[in-house]
Amino acid sequence: MKKYWSLIVIVTVIVATLATHYIQVASASNNNYRVTFEKITGDERYVNNLAIEGNIQRASNYHYSPFLITNGEMKAQRYSFYERPTSLMYKQMIDEHKSFMRGKVLDANRFYEDEEQLIYVSVPENVWELAVGDNLTYKVDILNKTDDSVQSFTVESILKSPANWIILQHIEILGNDLKLVMNHASEMSNEEVHLTTIDLKSKQVTSDTIIEKIHSDEAIRTGINFYYEYNNLASEKYLVYGISEYDANLNQYKVLSQRFKVLNLETNEVQAFDVPKEMLADESRMVVRDHQFIRAGINDGKIIVNRYNLGHKEWGEPFTLDAPYEVLPLALFNMQWTNDKLYISAQAAEGQLLFIIDAESGETLYSGIIKPVSEQHNFELAISQVYEELD
Repeated sequence: MKKYWSLIVIVTVIVATLATHYIQVASASNNNYRVTFEKITGDERYVNNLAIEGNIQRASNYHYSPFLITNGEMKAQRYSFYERPTSLMYKQMIDEHKSFMRGKVLDANRFYEDEEQLIYVSVPENVWELAVGDNLTYKVDILNKTDDSVQSFTVESILKSPANWIILQHIEILGNDLKLVMNHASEMSNEEVHLTTIDLKSKQVTSDTIIEKIHSDEAIRTGINFYYEYNNLASEKYLVYGISEYDANLNQYKVLSQRFKVLNLETNEVQAFDVPKEMLADESRMVVRDHQFIRAGINDGKIIVNRYNLGHKEWGEPFTLDAPYEVLPLALFNMQWTNDKLYISAQAAEGQLLFIIDAESGETLYSGIIKPVSEQHNFELAISQVYEELD
């Protein structure tokens, strides 16, 4: 009888969970969320044609619901238990290349795109099922944008990695070379960064190199994080990654040390990259694009932005984003580099701050705050993506 009671309890919990989910989704979809943009400084034309994606966080029940703001109007997006709304970036790719995009995992790190081609790389999913000594197989799909022809082929790795899972971090094209930067991790607390080069003419792996290797133990956990602009599918000469050590004996991991390295994808060289300790002490976001390493941090209620030229190996002058509001801690803090602008959003008690910055000069083109129109809807906005010149 006990096993039947266990089954009844499990089924009841599942049904209750699903029912609660669908009630919350219906509630989020039916709620008329409204926001207003209040300019602080700058030119409002920089926000007129933006599309903004993110999540609504309702303080009453900690429920998250996707939202989309277009032309200043906000809508909570409907979604099912099994499927979240498709991001605008992928919707455009699907609309333009429906046949090619069919069956693709919508992960920006698996794509490369320029004016002539769109490339997708599949990495092994169930690596742990491979026998010791088996090679890893990668599938490459290349769409020629001129004539819509598709070329597909598979290649096998040179190294026989004992990984349990693989995370593709970046795809780069240099002449006839397709380069893959990947994390290989195992259940033995080992992690490696692989740089794999595929010759597009011969369709063979020409080099497979481990450029970084770390190990964790019971006392210290070590992890590797890459810093890049996630929605940038184009070429990028430099990648920056950080190696962090944590005290594993604490309930909340305490960072013991952090060190950074730069990978030059043209030369395959890896060099140490010094980030001042005072920058690491603050709550921050970091991205890399167009030879620039950008770091934005919150310090004493203000946002401070630092820029480092990876080619020239020098720091530029930092600048502070001014607003008549105190910036709250990290939770809803986001930075994105799109085209030649930085989009930085952060939470204030009064709403969500939005700064649009000229990435080259550091000039603030626009600053404003997005506020809920009605106090009866107690919610906060977590901005994840900003798109320019929405058609």
